[in-house]
Amino acid sequence: MHLITIRRFAPTGFTGSEDMNRRCTLATLYYHVEADYYSDYGVTMNPDLPDDVSFVKGEIITVQLPDPMEFEVNFPSDKDVPHFIGFNSLPVLSELLLKTIMSCGVDNFQTFPAILKNPETGKFWKGFFALNVIGILAAADPVKSESDIIMEGDPDGVDVPLVGFNTIVLDKSKTYDMLMFRLAESPSTLLIHDTVYNHIVANKPATGWNFIATEVDAV
Repeated sequence: MHLITIRRFAPTGFTGSEDMNRRCTLATLYYHVEADYYSDYGVTMNPDLPDDVSFVKGEIITVQLPDPMEFEVNFPSDKDVPHFIGFNSLPVLSELLLKTIMSCGVDNFQTFPAILKNPETGKFWKGFFALNVIGILAAADPVKSESDIIMEGDPDGVDVPLVGFNTIVLDKSKTYDMLMFRLAESPSTLLIHDTVYNHIVANKPATGWNFIATEVDAV
């Protein structure tokens, strides 16, 4: 089983040796992390939450949530559950992965105890937590990134356009070197600094972490 699947994308205009030279002078500073969407197994239904609760706003959740939060999954009883699962809008992490990112200084998040249950087999898994990342930054470089606009920016409502990214390139000056944050232009996009990524890689369990991390340049 793979530790982490890493996909590399070159922004338009960089190909072949030109892109290789570019990568020699440009350090990848962030990774876009998400559950392994290639897997046949995962979360099939999130718990019901109050209408005003969102895990993608980058804000502290102050209302009482179910304890534990119950997520329906379709993992077979004999299969190891990855350490990072769930939809991008509501990620679920194992206790081990949470302790690992905390040990390298990440602390801008809330956690809510979660239980995973396969309704067909009755099997359930404990030791997981729903993750609410506190912090959202408008840090994408609109010129170097490739995206499709979903909603135009509105000074009276949405401060930045909401977009669907094909390729993300960050404006380094707007990241403030935060270790973990959501991207305001695409709030479901969760980013971690490469120091966090390297710490995760260095502390992988025997079965691997099994989630996807995509390199993101910051320039």
